[in-house]
Amino acid sequence: MYKVRPEVLEVSKALGEDTRFAIFSEIANAATPLTVKDLVAMFGMHHSAIRIHLNKLEEAGLIVSHKLHQKGAVGRPQLAFRANPTTMTMTLPPRDYQMLAELAIGFTRSMAHTEHEMNAFGEQWGGD
Repeated sequence: MYKVRPEVLEVSKALGEDTRFAIFSEIANAATPLTVKDLVAMFGMHHSAIRIHLNKLEEAGLIVSHKLHQKGAVGRPQLAFRANPTTMTMTLPPRDYQMLAELAIGFTRSMAHTEHEMNAFGEQWGGD
């Protein structure tokens, strides 16, 4: 039975809501980090609703925030959000490359090739 890894499930839940996915897309495609104020202007939503979506995205590890200090500004610094620079890839179900490599080696050996011939093939294939 296929089990979903917890971090994959968390990301899936975070991106499973249309508005949240749209917010994430805007942040991921932005040239500079976006603030809550920027997102409120884009989506026409109340800042509290935007913050709820941002919290879910941040909890899932999809975005990161940092304080935006503005010279001469009074009050708390704004938070700016950008896509998490740590990349994540996932496939459902996950691919088992180790098993695939062992299968390929086993098949090749069953064809009565020597280790030298297999190494030569690998070097030739890898050089292309």
